[in-house]
Amino acid sequence: MSLFLITHTLAAVVQNCDPNQADDGSCQTIFPAIKGTPDNVKIALQIVFGVIAVVTVIYIVLAAIRYQMSLGDPGATAKLRNAIIYAAIGLVIALSAEIIVSFALGRV
Repeated sequence: MSLFLITHTLAAVVQNCDPNQADDGSCQTIFPAIKGTPDNVKIALQIVFGVIAVVTVIYIVLAAIRYQMSLGDPGATAKLRNAIIYAAIGLVIALSAEIIVSFALGRV
């Protein structure tokens, strides 16, 4: 519900913006002007995907240690095996997303 209100508030602010108020044709709003270049976006997303990858690798290592210490308990080993598999899939998705973003922003 709050996302709905925020988007409609932003839309109202943008629609009520009068570009004739500024000398350079930009709208005067209370929001800061963000000048993002593809390089800045690429660097920011590489940092985000890098953090995700590091956290995922740490999670895999901790799950592997717990797997070794489970002492053959079938319930615990199955649970930890699935955790390792899902984390590995998440790591592949994060790395794929980083490759796709880098490729797409390289074309801009």
